[in-house]
Amino acid sequence: PQNEDPPPFAFLTFRYNLTSNITMPPSSKGTIIVTGPAGGIGGGWVLEHLKSPEAKLYHTIYIILPRVPGNLKEAIEKYAPEGHSYEIVPVDLSKQSEIRAFAKEVNGRIAEGELGRIRLMLLIAGAMFLNKNSSDGLSFTDDGMESTFAVNYLSNFLLVLLLLQGMDR
Repeated sequence: PQNEDPPPFAFLTFRYNLTSNITMPPSSKGTIIVTGPAGGIGGGWVLEHLKSPEAKLYHTIYIILPRVPGNLKEAIEKYAPEGHSYEIVPVDLSKQSEIRAFAKEVNGRIAEGELGRIRLMLLIAGAMFLNKNSSDGLSFTDDGMESTFAVNYLSNFLLVLLLLQGMDR
């Protein structure tokens, strides 16, 4: 049987409309962006972040894979301190168009003063793609890049490159 995408979840109701009733706390020192927070090393970092004082001081944008959201929302609701300002944003890091749209939106919000400058980027997302139908096991993104290399390396490079203006003073 073929794997089907899981059903959409209620917290995945926006896609690049990041302005939906989210405001930074007045004491915010800036923005943290995290890829891969829904499991593995990223999930462990989220739990430690939520225990730290920085969870209240910085607005955090958690980037998740749209079709595999994990239990991030539940973990945040359970462990986040009162006053933790955050967004959960679905971005498929294998698609350069989604990375570009996300970066454009974030840069715009920073330029308008809606978000504080980016103070930290944790690029934890990683994946390994094996294509059982290919003689060499390789799979490729819609952009024509080898999937594992695209997600683990190129997406990070592109994201940082596009968000540099949001980090600059």
